[in-house]
Amino acid sequence: MAVTRERGRQLEAYVVSRIAELFPKAHLVRQNEILPGGNIVDLHLQSANGQDIFVEIKGTPIKKTYLKQLVDYYTAISNLEPPPKSFKIVLIGETIDTSLEKELEGLNTEFVPLKDISFLQQKHLRQIQLSPIEARLVVALESRKTKLVTPTDIARLLNRNREYSTVLLHRLERKKWVDRISKGKYVFVPAAAGYGERFPSLNPLLAGSALVSPYYYSYSTANAYYGLSTQLPTTVYLATTAKKPQFMWKNTYFKFVTLQRRKFFGFTKVKVQTAEVNIAELEKAVVDSVDKPDYSGGIEGVLAVIYRAYRRIDIQRIVDYAIRMKTRVICQRLGFLLDFLASKDLVNHLTSDLRDKLLSGTGKSPLYIGPKEGGGHYLRDWHVVKTLPDRELLSEIEVT
Repeated sequence: MAVTRERGRQLEAYVVSRIAELFPKAHLVRQNEILPGGNIVDLHLQSANGQDIFVEIKGTPIKKTYLKQLVDYYTAISNLEPPPKSFKIVLIGETIDTSLEKELEGLNTEFVPLKDISFLQQKHLRQIQLSPIEARLVVALESRKTKLVTPTDIARLLNRNREYSTVLLHRLERKKWVDRISKGKYVFVPAAAGYGERFPSLNPLLAGSALVSPYYYSYSTANAYYGLSTQLPTTVYLATTAKKPQFMWKNTYFKFVTLQRRKFFGFTKVKVQTAEVNIAELEKAVVDSVDKPDYSGGIEGVLAVIYRAYRRIDIQRIVDYAIRMKTRVICQRLGFLLDFLASKDLVNHLTSDLRDKLLSGTGKSPLYIGPKEGGGHYLRDWHVVKTLPDRELLSEIEVT
């Protein structure tokens, strides 16, 4: 059973690293997504045309008894809020019982045999041979759940000089046990990421967490993690109190957004592969997006984020976080966006106490929603001048 689980983890890691090849024009929304009823699906993807794709990966033959589980998945996905516009389930496995295969069409399900995935044509998964000292180092890094490795760390760990440690890291890089992210900095690739060929494509969240401290992921990156945006952004956004220039690694841009200390709060830890990284809480991701719309798809993208998050957020916490940021524009923008959505019957109106609390944090200088040129509609409560037409503001929201 343990071997089967390990094989399943290896297959999942491989599929994640090859999403662009196996599912062209689709992006990853979330791994191990919890569905209504407590079912967990391995991968949730979304295609360019907005179709949701739920992927289950099995390292064993799929028997007829799996039909009940498949029906549970189908039912749970159908009951998501908001419901998917369209979806399909993809089963990846060694073989499938022919009687079960006939049931797939009625459940929007497609079966993909493992033999169709080139990596799996290998007869065996085996670990690349390591020298005794390399093996000792890998075991030490595994036991410490290491993310970032430097020659100085290795020298201290092995009681060797820095020059030897640098050579050792170069050797481990060739064998795909570490991945260089910048001069003298490497990300350790844990054994759970796979054996044999190994998987050089690490999750950018794991790599980014080694680049700056303190940090947490927010804006478009957190929104994509929580399923609040329709596309996975090509830039990874990290909030930090440090100043650091934009960085590029493996075709991914890392943008470091410097925050004042009063704004640096409201994040939690999530597991990525074998390590934990810091990411904004759902409510803080929303408030951060309101604070800096340019990093969250523009004002239309932020409006869509609030709409998609609304049934999952604690609105009291949203208001409290906005006040805590001590930036009047945030309260103005958030109040206007909530009122606008409520006027379209897309969310509930703010209660009078929350509305008063948010109003107490607003400024009196006019805030433009849209370009400043030309006329606009002035909303006295929030001191907002709305110059964008409704259809543009709602352009990122699909209402069914």
